[in-house]
Amino acid sequence: MTRSKTSGKNRGAVLFKNRFRPRAQNNVVEARIFLCPVCHEEIRQSAEICPHCRSRRIFGPTYWESGIAIGIGMAAGLFYSLAILDRVSWVFPCAALGALVGFYVAQIRFDGDRWRRRSDS
Repeated sequence: MTRSKTSGKNRGAVLFKNRFRPRAQNNVVEARIFLCPVCHEEIRQSAEICPHCRSRRIFGPTYWESGIAIGIGMAAGLFYSLAILDRVSWVFPCAALGALVGFYVAQIRFDGDRWRRRSDS
């Protein structure tokens, strides 16, 4: 390390070159690596598809999962309007409300990212 020259004001401070700047080794940026949850091989943290087992990272619910949750919500809304309220005029509003609740539950239930195996079909 070599000392850099200081001005008259900062005469008491000792400054070193490259002290606060991280040193790049061979101009290579380190990528964060973790294990694939399916095949347990090392992959980059930002990978969307595992190069070893071809598993995919999925963010949030799939269309199938959302559709099932919406269908269950609509069925629950229909049951509530016909069996509990016993009013036919409330069928459509209760079914729509049930569909919205089902969609919301799907978004909460499948929040975040997860890995799914590759389907060979």
